[in-house]
Amino acid sequence: MDLQGKHDEAERLYRELLDLSPGYSLVVAELVRIEVRRGRADAAISIAQQAVSHEPSAANLSTLAVANAFAGKSDEARALLTRLHELSRERWVSPWETSRIYAAVGDRDRALRDLRAAFAARHFQVPDLLALVPLAFEGLVGDPEFERLVSGINNRE
Repeated sequence: MDLQGKHDEAERLYRELLDLSPGYSLVVAELVRIEVRRGRADAAISIAQQAVSHEPSAANLSTLAVANAFAGKSDEARALLTRLHELSRERWVSPWETSRIYAAVGDRDRALRDLRAAFAARHFQVPDLLALVPLAFEGLVGDPEFERLVSGINNRE
């Protein structure tokens, strides 16, 4: 099986998982990544919107914002960021989620600030940066501060 065949198989499995659990945020984020990579931002937004309708979690709202940002809809992405900030008044919202949105809309300083906060809060996805940089953070690859954060993941106390 060639690499494209493996990607197609992964997508098929992600879609099966999403059928079983329509709001599963980690799967939603991966399907959004796939659709954005294929140049199908509208499909990515649709997947994320459906997930939010099933599970309006901070993670799914963040993924919807990222999908909008990659579709060139930064106003919609920023509106979702505002929604997350409002939600954070009622319950804890991981700075990981806001950092993803800031990174996707190109706000480097706020993205890094919130990523540092996610690192300090020991957000469960921070170690993922060692294996696969999430879609939203790809624009930060090569940034010295981002690289320092990633290199320090294994050295947390």
